[in-house]
Amino acid sequence: MSSSSRGMEPDLVLLPNWLGDVVMAFPALAHLKAKGSVIVAGAGPLVELVSDLGLADDGVVYDRRGKDHGPQGLWRAARRCARHHPQRVYVFSPSLRAALLAFLAGVRHRRGHPTDGRGLFLNERVLLPRPPRSRHQSDVWLAMVEGTEVRDGAARIRTTAGERGREEWRSLSRRQEGKRLRPGAFAVLAPAVRYGPAKEWPLSHFSALAQKISKDFGWPVVTVGSGAGREAELCSELTKACGGIDLSGRTSLPALAALLAEAALFVGNDSGPAQLAAVVGTPTVTVFGSTSPAWTAPRGERSLVAGPHPVSCTPCFRRECPIGLPCLEELSVEEVWEIVLKVLEEMPRPDDSDLLGTSESVG
Repeated sequence: MSSSSRGMEPDLVLLPNWLGDVVMAFPALAHLKAKGSVIVAGAGPLVELVSDLGLADDGVVYDRRGKDHGPQGLWRAARRCARHHPQRVYVFSPSLRAALLAFLAGVRHRRGHPTDGRGLFLNERVLLPRPPRSRHQSDVWLAMVEGTEVRDGAARIRTTAGERGREEWRSLSRRQEGKRLRPGAFAVLAPAVRYGPAKEWPLSHFSALAQKISKDFGWPVVTVGSGAGREAELCSELTKACGGIDLSGRTSLPALAALLAEAALFVGNDSGPAQLAAVVGTPTVTVFGSTSPAWTAPRGERSLVAGPHPVSCTPCFRRECPIGLPCLEELSVEEVWEIVLKVLEEMPRPDDSDLLGTSESVG
């Protein structure tokens, strides 16, 4: 029986803005869900994913760049949140606007990190670890909701695709492009990220790796991404180079989770799909460049990191590199291939008892 059915006030979580960050918040959400009712607020696709995975009882779509843009839109979103009468709000989103939304919603207890001026609207301020980005983000958020010190490695979780995602993926896989994809017999590559090119392994390296996967394993290669702008272009180019299947922009986030869960392998940059692949149990290799594995490495029992190539300036957290991107350019296909073989051959298959929904533990 949920806390809402028992008449208890729910917790409200203001989700981060990026898919990868939302996945890193899964352990914190699972902790709250185990205690009672959880309402999430954020971008529509992110709310859909969290709800489909059973990590929330209800959701509020907060379209900050669309209908909820500007002061009036912020007020409308706050009123929608207030209708759920939350007892406490957790501000995961790293924006001042999110903290203001929590305040305008009239929630009595407002918890979050008081950086970038957000402390003005929070009355339960949780300081970030020092130095910044030195502890894994999943552990930091879990500690924030638990009200404890950050414990390295505490926030780990496995999940499986939700019912909506599985149905959407079955529908897509019945179409012409999906007939070649058998569960456990295809690889998924994500060559682009929205953050910027400083996180992107060169397309030529991805192409060479895709060709080795097709040749050595006989697996078709699927590319995934947002389906817009640079991501769409890189996915299209990679698909042409390896004769694969381009599904960029063609899956909802719940369906992407289902697609990744059936893949034999995922290789991508430090990105949302990499985080999602790892938590659904897919053998995952994540390529790092300008960012830090210590802060955002995908966590999964079959997940490994490649790179960055050791240079003095990494991690720089830049969106674009002013010196030619040596941390990624010099990370060879052979190095990544060796890690692919390791994750496929040496990593143990997880015990199904650890799946979200069958285990109470998130640590």
